[in-house]
Amino acid sequence: GLGLVGIAILSHGGGTSGSAGGSLAILCGALFWAGGAHLAGRLTLPSDLFLSTALQIGLGGAMSTIVAVVSGERMAEVHFLPVLAFLYLMLVGTMAAYVAYGYLIRHTSPIIASSCMYVNPVVAVALGALLLGEPVTSATVIATVVILASVGLSFWFDYRRRGLA
Repeated sequence: GLGLVGIAILSHGGGTSGSAGGSLAILCGALFWAGGAHLAGRLTLPSDLFLSTALQIGLGGAMSTIVAVVSGERMAEVHFLPVLAFLYLMLVGTMAAYVAYGYLIRHTSPIIASSCMYVNPVVAVALGALLLGEPVTSATVIATVVILASVGLSFWFDYRRRGLA
């Protein structure tokens, strides 16, 4: 819950707030990810991490494509380099990340494995500030502290639950 509060502050804080629909999509994505992480630890998944990853990515891609078509999104033209970049990110970046996540889900708790969901926005904001000169507002700093505190508390509660702390 604390991580979601941090994401909400990050989405709506500062002078340039996003749309309500975009913020709702981000928060729903975070909730669905947490729910999926919770279920992944309890469901019987294919033992092969690559097969499991391919099924998850394929289903997610199919659902996203259906939503895009229903909402009226269309591609006017396709260029070679963007398609090449997309394929690289899909095959190398996504597969590597999902295989690593699948390994974590199977060998750690869902709390630890899904902590990346909250750290990723902080990394994105930091990279935006460092590489693109995006402004860092007081709301950004507060959101970052709240998000990192939620991750720290998640780790602490997980260690306590398992009797390690």
